[in-house]
Amino acid sequence: MRARGTFDPRVITIGTIAYLLTFDSGFRLIWLDSAGPITQAEIDLMKRIGRTDVAIVAYVGHYVQETQIPVTMALVQLFNPRFYLPGHHDEIRDIFLDLGTEPLFLTLRDEARVEPISLLYRGAACFNVKSGKRILADH
Repeated sequence: MRARGTFDPRVITIGTIAYLLTFDSGFRLIWLDSAGPITQAEIDLMKRIGRTDVAIVAYVGHYVQETQIPVTMALVQLFNPRFYLPGHHDEIRDIFLDLGTEPLFLTLRDEARVEPISLLYRGAACFNVKSGKRILADH
């Protein structure tokens, strides 16, 4: 942030955090802690790079999955990943309900041809960044 970002104090309380990791092999992972709206910076980035391999995107904001799914799908379509992991989908007491991920996962499978990944708490998703393949854990 200091090299290319902002010193605006509002970043701490209202800012959105996004990271794009590009490995030497070209494998790309994007992590976005917001469920939208899509920003011009995100659109410009994706015009430049085309697609990602893994997208970790927040799935939160609405009390009913059916209203959150289109918002999340817009981000998934923008990032064009092969794999998707939901973030922030669990309950935050008195703020957000725990959103079930299966309705979103069905939509991802049927409409976007994206492989959703559901992890248990403290679970890991592993990828070979050279081959781009997911490594399934033995447990």
